[in-house]
Formats: sequence, C-alpha cells, structure tokens
Amino acid sequence: MSQPTIDDVVDEADDVRRTWERSVERSRQALREALATEGEDPLGALHPAWGGRGQVSVRWILAHAVEEYARHNGHADLLREVADGQTGE
Repeated sequence: MSQPTIDDVVDEADDVRRTWERSVERSRQALREALATEGEDPLGALHPAWGGRGQVSVRWILAHAVEEYARHNGHADLLREVADGQTGE
C-alpha cells in the first residue's frame, strides 16, 4: 500500500470541510424553521429524537451543542499543552 501524497491529504481535508459546511447549513435551516413555528416558546417545543424513542426541545439541543463544543475545546487545550508545555491563559 502506498503512502498518501500531500494532494491526497488536501483532497480529503477539502471533502471533510465541504461535508461540515453542508451539515452547518442544514442545522441553520432546521433552527430557522424551528424558530419560525407558531407558539409562545418555539425553543421549548418538543421534537422527536433518537429514532422516535424520545423527544427533546430546541433549547435542549442548543444547550447540548454548547456543552459538547466546550468539552472538545477542553480536549484540544490538553493536547496543545502536551505539545507546547504552555498552560493557563
């Protein structure tokens, strides 16, 4: 098996970026639609989740997304600290 070339790596990175961009746009559209619904509390409206086995609100989804990003950003900080030895702010 041959080693990947820099062009292979760049192509793969470009594919990942395009997939991420499409996912972000789908998420933004879903949020726009959820917020456009009638009612007093569109963030509190329940939506099916986990293949219909439960329900979550848009508020829960947004809070969960922030929590996940914060957790993974913390992981990235740990990796950076191991790499360069710098800690704190």
